[in-house]
Amino acid sequence: MNPKYTCPKCKASMSLTTLSKEYPIAGAAFAVTMPAYVCPEDGTWIVTNEVSQEIDRRAVRAIATQGPATGKTLRYMHGFLQLKGTELAAMLGVAPETLSRWESEAMPLNPLAWVTVAAMVLDKLEGRAVTTKQLRASVGGERSAIPIEVRL
Repeated sequence: MNPKYTCPKCKASMSLTTLSKEYPIAGAAFAVTMPAYVCPEDGTWIVTNEVSQEIDRRAVRAIATQGPATGKTLRYMHGFLQLKGTELAAMLGVAPETLSRWESEAMPLNPLAWVTVAAMVLDKLEGRAVTTKQLRASVGGERSAIPIEVRL
């Protein structure tokens, strides 16, 4: 059963439909086809949180695999990772100010840093944290015993 939505502008009842829109994310345009509730009176449309989150997941995957490698896309991926700027900067071996300058495009982006963050994003989307664990270990974090089981 579909929930009932009311247009926030005119209060008309909105109906569920499939909507195609160009969706700008991190300076890139995505052609998104999605379920949305649309007002028949004024065309206002809304999507559920679930749809919005899925758009974000698909967009961040597309950015991480296809680029473009820009400060805006670096910032978007950084947000998806939910890491503090100081933590990500430390993992990348740079000052927080450098990360900030890359993200604001005030300084040329280090392509290896962008690729590293993209790998972290792809890991997270797959339910892994390989790259993040490697980076944390390289800067002095996560120093626990590594379990190895040998059977003969």
